[in-house]
Amino acid sequence: FLYDSQTELRRHHFEYRAYAVVAPNQTLTAAFAYDGERGVLTNHLATAAPQRLERNNTGTTVQYEATTPSVSLVGGVRFENNGSFGFYAAPRLAASWIVSSGRDAVGTTRLRGSVGRGIKEPLFMQSYSPSPFFLGNPDLKPERSRGFDVAVDQRFAHDRVGIEASYFANHFDDLISLGPFDPVTFNSQYENIGETRASGLELAGTAVIGEGLRLGGGYTLLDSKVIRSISSSPIFAPGKRLYRRPRHSGSLQASFSRSRVSVAVGGVFVGSRVD
Repeated sequence: FLYDSQTELRRHHFEYRAYAVVAPNQTLTAAFAYDGERGVLTNHLATAAPQRLERNNTGTTVQYEATTPSVSLVGGVRFENNGSFGFYAAPRLAASWIVSSGRDAVGTTRLRGSVGRGIKEPLFMQSYSPSPFFLGNPDLKPERSRGFDVAVDQRFAHDRVGIEASYFANHFDDLISLGPFDPVTFNSQYENIGETRASGLELAGTAVIGEGLRLGGGYTLLDSKVIRSISSSPIFAPGKRLYRRPRHSGSLQASFSRSRVSVAVGGVFVGSRVD
């Protein structure tokens, strides 16, 4: 299974943003971005000429933001026009509300949340790779997501202690992976394999102790599942948990700072997961 391939990729990027204050505490933002992707993909063991490929992508964003002393609201939409999959609109809305601006022992209570859609283009190599072992597929659809999250933040002890709890739920369509491979030649091609979901709970906290000592930590409980799949791999079988997504994970950090000296230490823990 010898192969000798060469890949040259170039990317040109341009972005412009404009802001306008349309009223007190209200801002309108407009943005435009361009990506020009160019590639020369060569299989030196083949007689075919190198592939000279290009993909032009643009993204246009409009966003509105309004704030008051207790409420903030951000809403926007991004219009993608991609050389691989064409047009897509991704809206998003986020809000935050200070329910109570308490003091002393019990401090500020804030509710926040967001809802929206997302999109991820196929990598250039996933669309155009010439290698028979991971052959590109120019007809790939983009990976798409939709989801929401809600959270509550609570402060204590003159804002020296804070805790956050949030719930999130995400749905993913048209995930990209290598498709079934030929057991004789080991040839395989990228394809959209299916649909998954992931939801869970995140807890986080911080505390300032004494002068200069800060402690923090977080924990995530994740429930994930493959809903639909055309993959022949048992890892992507419907009903399975998402691979490389642990059910339990978290982190702990501590830092100390005084005068010109600071020290920090941290660690993460990751539960069992499929790989």
